[in-house]
Amino acid sequence: MAPMQSPNNATPPLSPVLPSAVSLPEANNLRARAKDLFAQLKATTTSTTYSMIRNKYDSLENRKEAQLCLPGCAIGGDLGAEILAIGITFSTRLVTVHLGFCEIGPRGARAIGTALKRHPSLRSLALGGSTEPHDDAAVSDFVMSRSIAESLQDKRFEKTKNRIGDEGAVVIAGGLKENEVLESLDLSENDIGDRGVLELVRATETRKLVLKQLCLAKNEKISDKTGKRYGFRTEVAVQWE
Repeated sequence: MAPMQSPNNATPPLSPVLPSAVSLPEANNLRARAKDLFAQLKATTTSTTYSMIRNKYDSLENRKEAQLCLPGCAIGGDLGAEILAIGITFSTRLVTVHLGFCEIGPRGARAIGTALKRHPSLRSLALGGSTEPHDDAAVSDFVMSRSIAESLQDKRFEKTKNRIGDEGAVVIAGGLKENEVLESLDLSENDIGDRGVLELVRATETRKLVLKQLCLAKNEKISDKTGKRYGFRTEVAVQWE
């Protein structure tokens, strides 16, 4: 399929192959939504940010990305997260997503949580700051992402945490309940409290989920009572053997 055209042009033709969880009408709606979001992004961010998201989205739509690692990059906050979430939905080869420190809030988390539902390949999702790359491909993408962040010359984004809060955590939990392949989830440093924790714990109890690690480090709104109830401390990850 040819890359998606500029937001001023017509929505591109449908790909002949779609993820199993996405119907043709849903695909049409998603691409129309992406077109609208790209128009908003172009009007509110730098040309460098727009081009970066454009290229990443096109690659995801064409299922060429195995890693999507942009920690600390100025992606346009929730707006960029929504666009990338649509691309994630279409990418059936994607195994790792790292969007920590990208100024993502509840709105962006909602889009990512929706993309997580029934995703066929995603193994690791990091919206926090505790995840490090573990293989050569991921390390290469991390190095590239730092270069992109520096080229944007907007240092505030490099230190601005995501703040999905309880609202975002609840949506991510909803996506987990319908996901059968995710193994690692990093939601550290995201202003999550007891409500978000309870929903995430409930999601891990589903028989479908194969999650092995859940990181909630540095979410200071989690009470000691809730931390003790579920057998973890907020500064470490929960791991299952």
